[in-house]
Amino acid sequence: MVTQTKTIYVLPPAWLLEPCARPELTGSLNRDLWAAYQARGAAIDECNADKARLRQWRAERCELTEAGC
Repeated sequence: MVTQTKTIYVLPPAWLLEPCARPELTGSLNRDLWAAYQARGAAIDECNADKARLRQWRAERCELTEAGC
């Protein structure tokens, strides 16, 4: 009997690894600054949601391994 070790790499989905958009400030009025502030907040929320999905993905994979994570 011969035992052979095989490494299998499991990677997160590519869409979770894409860079987050960084909204730019356009205009010079206070309302433009407010709009940019809101857009950046939304971008951060979206990035945090991606990271939450990565944590979920990792937890699911950890459950499947014998050693855990």
